[in-house]
Amino acid sequence: MDDLETEQQNEVDVLKSIFFEEFIELEPDNFRHYAVLVHPDDDAYTGLLPHEEDYIRRTWRLYLTVEIPEDYPNLAPTFSLSRDRPALPSDDSHDKEDDESDYDGEDAGEDDDEDNPLYMSEEVEGAALLDEANEQAVSLAGEVVVYAVVAAMREKMAELARAKVDAFHVAEAERIAREEAADQAKFHGTPVTRERFLAWKADFDKEMAAKAKAAEEAASSGAGGRRGAGAAAGARLTGRQLFETDKTLVTSDAGYMGDDDESVDPTLFTEEELDQLADLNLEEEESGVAAMLMKDRD
Repeated sequence: MDDLETEQQNEVDVLKSIFFEEFIELEPDNFRHYAVLVHPDDDAYTGLLPHEEDYIRRTWRLYLTVEIPEDYPNLAPTFSLSRDRPALPSDDSHDKEDDESDYDGEDAGEDDDEDNPLYMSEEVEGAALLDEANEQAVSLAGEVVVYAVVAAMREKMAELARAKVDAFHVAEAERIAREEAADQAKFHGTPVTRERFLAWKADFDKEMAAKAKAAEEAASSGAGGRRGAGAAAGARLTGRQLFETDKTLVTSDAGYMGDDDESVDPTLFTEEELDQLADLNLEEEESGVAAMLMKDRD
């Protein structure tokens, strides 16, 4: 085993001791081909709500597959990312059921929901993480880089997850603010500005002027009618004048009398009663009737 191969094997041994079950040997006889589970570091979960943390822990999981060239670390490794755990090769030394139980439930895809605002997209976040891995490998050319690459990817993943959470919180706050503003708008009228007030006042003045003109015309029309009625009334005779000019009016209502009504017969009054009738303070028409009765007596 040459020096490069020894260095490569030593790196694999260190990675196994650090990542434990998150390190996956893809070919038992080939230490240059393996995968490492990548997830956000713990900084991603600070201040998150329980359901947000749970969702990110379950779904923000990618497998970084590493292929080491023989001239590594002089040449950079080849990286690829997958949401699904890489398939293990057939090996009689592994029980199939044990292999399945080792990663049962770790497949991030089973909990994915693209409608969830915290969803991790392989096309967006995955591409950004792969770029981060390649940039780290280039910047550390000539050195063993896999651990540094995984650490940088976990930090980048935490940054992307927090950005998703923060964007979701901002969107939720804006949505709530819009709903509250819409509710408050129901209780507020149109704001009064100088322009709106002047326009309203012009319309109000026109309306008041029209009402005043209509009231004035109505008053003028009513006064003319009352004057005409007064003139007509002045041309009519009073009740006394009618009785004095037409004596038949004294008994003219007799035709309208009912069976139970009684007529006034002046002969039924004594001289003394007629004299007392003359002394009563009667209305003009009543005194005229009394005068006619006394005249008939004579």
